[in-house]
Amino acid sequence: TSTNTTWHFAEGWTGDSWETYVLIGNFGTLPALVTATYNVFGQSTVARTLTVGPGTRATFVGQAVTTGVGPGLAFGVTVTSSVPIVAQQILLDPKPGVELAHGVIGANALSTQFTFGGGTSEAGWLTFVSATNPSSSPVSVTATYYFEAAIAPESRTITVGGNSRATFSATDVNTGVPAGQRFGVKVTAGAPIISQEVVIDLVRYFALSAAGCRMCVGSPRGMHGFNQYVRRRGAPRRAA
Repeated sequence: TSTNTTWHFAEGWTGDSWETYVLIGNFGTLPALVTATYNVFGQSTVARTLTVGPGTRATFVGQAVTTGVGPGLAFGVTVTSSVPIVAQQILLDPKPGVELAHGVIGANALSTQFTFGGGTSEAGWLTFVSATNPSSSPVSVTATYYFEAAIAPESRTITVGGNSRATFSATDVNTGVPAGQRFGVKVTAGAPIISQEVVIDLVRYFALSAAGCRMCVGSPRGMHGFNQYVRRRGAPRRAA
């Protein structure tokens, strides 16, 4: 992964015991002044700044009030730096017997279109597509679902407030699709945003088996996601 001065993440959650970390790697020879701007659902933005020394790393802790937003909130994050860095996000649920963890490298630019090749509304699965709007004006965002079965695509539209985020849930009657479907998703917006997908296997969660969750930032170029990371064990999530 190449270094950059800007990184975007659409996802972040500190409710229901979840933790969110944004990891900063400075591989250069100069100190990096790094700011994480949290675009919080239903609240004002929060900005936190760290100095990351050359050849070191530092962490923004989403559930902490010093470098994050505190507990119980859904948000997206934009990271900016005075020198090129790498930013990676980790979400985890540390509850005993669950131990969910998934992570992703951020995107360097916003876009009006993102695509994801995998998603499902089958029994025992949850699919969430988050959309974060880091601008000050509301934006209309549409998720178009393309099905593996021979049925016509379906579209759902939501309005994402300025400096906020919202989520399409595949199992929700207003933002999702009929039960039992496998699909890809194209997200289009009236202004540049960032979009991110999380897919959770609840069957493996309840069985406490070894896999069952992935997270990826959408691709603005084609019907696929990238930077997927498979976790240890899964858990249900909110649809905020």
